[in-house]
Formats: sequence, C-alpha cells, structure tokens
Amino acid sequence: MKSPVAIFLTSVVALVMLSSLSLAQPRPKPGDAKVPPPVRQIPNGPTYVAIDAPKPTPPPLVSSVTELKFGLQGIGVESCLQITITNMSAVAQTLTNLFTDDEKRYSIPSPSHQMLPISIQPRSILTISVCFKPEKIAEYQTRLVIKTPLDSIVIPTSGKGIKREDVGKLPKNNFTVVRVNKKKNNWSLKLQLISQCRIIMQLFDELGNARVTFWNGAFKNEGVTETPFDGTDKEKKKLPAGKYYARCQIDDAVRKTTLKFTKEIEIK
Repeated sequence: MKSPVAIFLTSVVALVMLSSLSLAQPRPKPGDAKVPPPVRQIPNGPTYVAIDAPKPTPPPLVSSVTELKFGLQGIGVESCLQITITNMSAVAQTLTNLFTDDEKRYSIPSPSHQMLPISIQPRSILTISVCFKPEKIAEYQTRLVIKTPLDSIVIPTSGKGIKREDVGKLPKNNFTVVRVNKKKNNWSLKLQLISQCRIIMQLFDELGNARVTFWNGAFKNEGVTETPFDGTDKEKKKLPAGKYYARCQIDDAVRKTTLKFTKEIEIK
C-alpha cells in the first residue's frame, strides 16, 4: 500500500504532465480560418448544429395545390380542374413525364404526352388540366405525378361518382358572414364548397377601396372553410367605424360556374 507522501507525489507529477500537454497545443494565429463548432449529440435528445449550417434548399417546382379534389360528379359526366406549377429556381426545369395512376377515370388533356418533355423557364408557370369521369357510383382515389430528371411532385387526387339526377340535389357553393361577438368587432367569413374552387375574397369600404384581401385566387377544397375578421386592415390597424362590404367570388371549375356574393359588415 502506497504511503500518503507517495500518492501526493504521483498526483503532482500527473498535473505537471497535463500542463505540459496543454502548453504544447498550437495556438491559433491571426488570420487562421475558424473551425466550426462540432455537432453535439445528447443521448435520446435533439441534435445541435453549428449556427452557420447551410439552410435547406427549397424545391425548384411548386404546385398551386397540395391535393386535387373533384368532389361529387355525375356518372358519365366529365369535369376538369386546372393547377399551376411554378418554377421557383433561377434555371429552366424540364418536365419529363406527367400521368395519373388511374388513367381509366382520370385524364390529362393538357399538356399531352406528345408535348413532353416541356421546359419551364425560371419564374414561369405551367398550367396543367386534369379531368375526371366516373363510370359508376364509387369513390376514386389516385395520384397525379409530375416528374423531372431530378425530382417529382406527387399530388393526391380524388373524386366520387353519383347518379346524374342527384347532382341537382347537392348543396350549393355559398358564402356567409357570421358575427361572432355582438359587442366586439369579430366576424367569421365562411365558405361552403361542394368541390375545389378558386376564391377571391376582399373587403371594401363605402368608396370602393379594397382595405383587406383575404384570398386572391387561392384554391380551396370542398367542405367548410372559415377565416376570422377582427375589424383591422392588412397591417393589423383598426379600421374606422362605418359600413364595409365583403365581396367573394367563387369560380367552380368542375361545374364551370362563377358565383359572386356581397355581404355588409358594419364596424362600430
């Protein structure tokens, strides 16, 4: 067994050796490149990356919709919807293939396969038409696939066939304004859609000036869509008291109809 003196001397020698190793490390000189901090991994925890890590690159092509819904459609009747693909990159992108998994009920008249490949210039838009024609009473789900040499866009697509005579019994596209709180300037602008539609909704003052734009050509899926309005403009500044008019235009590409609504809103 070592004596206390021997243990003390051993500790002193170890400290001297550690100090020598620390002094022997080369010190950074002015102008030397900075070494980025290493990635630290905590067991069962998040990963910490250097602050100057590169940001993820956004996709070059962006679709106007994330899902394509035809809603309810009469048997044997064809309806078509349009979507847009925007080239967000600084170089041209080539569309090499375009198809749906269910080519019996879904077709793509434009652009046709004979037109492929198609080059989409930077900051340019390509419009794609997709048609749906149900053959019987059933739900049909498929995918719209848009391919380039390096990437692809996959858009879930759906539609449902119903009896022709039942189409007229369907609820209609509608726009309503509901005051949520009678004592405060709080409203709910509600859309009731029976298929995917293109929406333009704005708020105008009595002089006809647009004060708020809620949607400007946005595509909304079938069902109920609501957006709140608290009496403020686009910069979240309170609007002066008075009468305003919420105008909504619903373009139903499936049924080739356009509906326009105007609802009065009084701000106190």
